[in-house]
Amino acid sequence: AAADQSGPYVVVGLSWGGLIAQQFARTYADEVAGLVLLDSAGEYLQATFTVRQWAAWMAVVAGSIDAAGSEVPSYEPSIAELRATPAPPALPTVVMSSDQPWDLQVTPGESTWPGWVAAQADLAQSLNATHITRTDSGHGLPVEQPALVTAAILEVVDEAR
Repeated sequence: AAADQSGPYVVVGLSWGGLIAQQFARTYADEVAGLVLLDSAGEYLQATFTVRQWAAWMAVVAGSIDAAGSEVPSYEPSIAELRATPAPPALPTVVMSSDQPWDLQVTPGESTWPGWVAAQADLAQSLNATHITRTDSGHGLPVEQPALVTAAILEVVDEAR
């Protein structure tokens, strides 16, 4: 509204913002023409992590609230809310995933990377999305590969038009 632009919009989200973008697309389906999800958090992560990894990750997230004095993701309530909304309509969608392992190291000796990769694949499949996995990037896709991210956004814009 401040930019005096009307929808529908191509919504882009990175990491936690990808989960927010998915919720926005489900809640305001008429206002969304496409999605670009960059190494996105999502509803499949709990299933692809071990029980121990998920619990440890939730503990790290909860503990980071006071340490940084900033907002942090609230995964479990957000995933419950996402699952409670209608499935998104068929939209042009790109899921772009990091291919350079980054690891939260929440459980010593047990990498979260395989679970993250599996959750990305499940997300792309569930949305019938184009899944870009060759990114030469870690979790910071827009900083590490801005041209690749821009190309994905423009691809979705073109398809939405």
